[in-house]
Amino acid sequence: MAKIMIVEDETTIRELISEELQKWQFETIGTTDFNDVLDDFQEENPQLVL
Repeated sequence: MAKIMIVEDETTIRELISEELQKWQFETIGTTDFNDVLDDFQEENPQLVL
């Protein structure tokens, strides 16, 4: 299963994208703070970042 990181500060949009991707069996990680993206990326090791 692919892991996708969603970078979006708007909670509603991030949750909507996450829910739709999870319907297709993707694992999602949401992050809101652009400053933490690199740390989260290294920790979670996603295959795709949106």
